[in-house]
Amino acid sequence: MAKRLAPPSPPAALDDTDRSLLAALAEDARQPVSELARLVGLSAPSTAERLRRLETQGVIERFTVQIDPRALGYTLQAIVRVKPLPEQPRTYCSTASKKASISVTRSSGASSGM
Repeated sequence: MAKRLAPPSPPAALDDTDRSLLAALAEDARQPVSELARLVGLSAPSTAERLRRLETQGVIERFTVQIDPRALGYTLQAIVRVKPLPEQPRTYCSTASKKASISVTRSSGASSGM
């Protein structure tokens, strides 16, 4: 059975300050609120409130880090396709995602049951 996607929500109304704040976060998401406030010309509390609003509206989904595997000594990258038995896809993905050497797990296909 196909999943139905929720109807799209209307786009968030962003002003120039919101756009500047998002650009600064895209450049370096680890900047302290005080630095972001200085960059966009607001107080730190006002900037923190805008960040909360952007998260609540779903504009900011998460703050994340991108790791360079070469810096950790990983010199090989492989894409592997695994086809577990029909009753095991969830178990396989759950186990694989806990391994330190596996950085991403994805499932696809309607028959996987995931």
